[in-house]
Amino acid sequence: MVNKLLLPLLALVAVLAVACTVETPQTELGLTGAALSVEIATSDVTGFRYDIMPVDCTTAAPAGKGMSFVVGLEDMYLPDGIPGFINNPFALGSKHAFGDFFVVLAEGCYDVTATPMAGDLPSQECAAATKKGVKVNDGLTTEIMLVCQCEGKPVGALDSIAVLNHPPILVDLTYDASKFLNVCEEVKVCATFSDDDGDPLKFVWKKDGAKLHGPWVVSHTREGNAVTECVVMVPYCIGDWNLYVAAFDMVNDNDAWVTVEAYLAEYFEPAMSHDDLVFPLHVGFMPHECPIDMVDVPPAFSGGDL
Repeated sequence: MVNKLLLPLLALVAVLAVACTVETPQTELGLTGAALSVEIATSDVTGFRYDIMPVDCTTAAPAGKGMSFVVGLEDMYLPDGIPGFINNPFALGSKHAFGDFFVVLAEGCYDVTATPMAGDLPSQECAAATKKGVKVNDGLTTEIMLVCQCEGKPVGALDSIAVLNHPPILVDLTYDASKFLNVCEEVKVCATFSDDDGDPLKFVWKKDGAKLHGPWVVSHTREGNAVTECVVMVPYCIGDWNLYVAAFDMVNDNDAWVTVEAYLAEYFEPAMSHDDLVFPLHVGFMPHECPIDMVDVPPAFSGGDL
């Protein structure tokens, strides 16, 4: 009567996702298999630890002292053209690294666990696999295959879209009636800027110390890519004044309209994206001041390009 049987354990390492949780046992009873390391592109595995626990074939309760063995990776892949492994379960062209362990055991039932190892520690990328209640019969070899699932390499995609932006360009500036006027006379100035990209435009007017009331925006209109904004001003003191107008193109940033310059400064490299003009206003003839209560202030303008 043969009272010792052969149990080869084949562990195959696939490449997908689970975590390793089995701890290294305190006592290692024996080593077998080739201590050979095959580089695996998507895992840290250098070998396997096999934990074999005898169990009651009826109740599955532990029935003795467990055993642990460590083996390295084989110097080949499965199925590698071996007939018994083709499509059982892996396809002919597959290449799965594996470790093989063969041991003689008493007849009975065993829980078998294969833990992928990275050196002396369990792998952080590949999980253990367990087969419970494996039956070892007198005079026969029971051959099982344990598939240890690995994490996949983190992969995403990048879609980069490069967009050209052009700044606004000054097209025209007009005075109504003239840049020459008397104190307390109203002047209307209209500036037209064009944006080749059709972006909405924000106008900025500055009087830079000029002694006048305003400017007040009275209109803001678009025709194609050209945008015209008009303001009125009333000087209250004679002098030669330089005024300023600029137009900035706008984009939407998280539901808020901001200048392209602010957007570039926030997310990319700062750059200019506006056009501007300094223009004159000459006031004379009446050497007295024009108080604000003498000025017909226009109502607040509520329109715009946005």
